[in-house]
Amino acid sequence: MVGCKNRTNLNPTVSFHRFPNKARMSVLCKKWISKVNRLNFVPNDNTFVCSVHFTEEDYSATTRMKEKLMPQYKTKRTLSENAVPSFLLAGEYST
Repeated sequence: MVGCKNRTNLNPTVSFHRFPNKARMSVLCKKWISKVNRLNFVPNDNTFVCSVHFTEEDYSATTRMKEKLMPQYKTKRTLSENAVPSFLLAGEYST
């Protein structure tokens, strides 16, 4: 996202999510692209969006249950099948 400064080495509590497969889930991928709001943006295999841009409801029920029942363990955060970035999108950062 434009303005997002999260990096894997700076904040270990932030997870990163790869863009949906362009061929298999083209409608979902197009939704993600529209949320990025960058002119002529085309994601590649190394394009990710960090967890800051998703709500808790965007994560799978299994992920949320594991985090609630076993907070002492680091859980791989898995997005639900139709999750779309919706928080702190391009242009929403304060300077």
